[in-house]
Amino acid sequence: MAVYKLTWAYSELGGGWYYHHDLLWRLWKEYGTTPWGEIAFVMLLDKGWDTTGMCTKGSDQFRDVIREGDAFLAERLGSPHRAWVRLLEAEAYETWWSLSRANPKEDDYATPETYKKGATQALEKAIAAYQEVIKTAPGTNIAAIARRQLKVLKPGGDTGQRKFFCVYD
Repeated sequence: MAVYKLTWAYSELGGGWYYHHDLLWRLWKEYGTTPWGEIAFVMLLDKGWDTTGMCTKGSDQFRDVIREGDAFLAERLGSPHRAWVRLLEAEAYETWWSLSRANPKEDDYATPETYKKGATQALEKAIAAYQEVIKTAPGTNIAAIARRQLKVLKPGGDTGQRKFFCVYD
């Protein structure tokens, strides 16, 4: 594995070794303009832009997903993966919104006060991103996911989304 520069890290808490997905990172960094490089990007984004399995980059993965997703979409207007990236961004904004509404009595990890600033805008952006997914990828599974989430988000509800909130304890 050393020849291919594949790294693993031992997690005391998890009691095991975790692969850091070096091949995905390499595909994205070295071949980002190819179809496989873009697929690697989507997979990395889906992992919260942290492939350590130990929240090495912090708990607020939604911020990295939004930043990296925005950059990708701005640079790749013709990418066939735009709808997937928008779905992941929508989930990231939804995570932000949901964290701002967390009930401290029920959620030991989220502190809603930390996420209040920008939460209303995050809700609006989540709704807009989900609507864009429905428009650009009609009849797909990701459009069905978007429709389901919009039913709760449009009236200002909380979905309990934590996809891009990393907890390691």
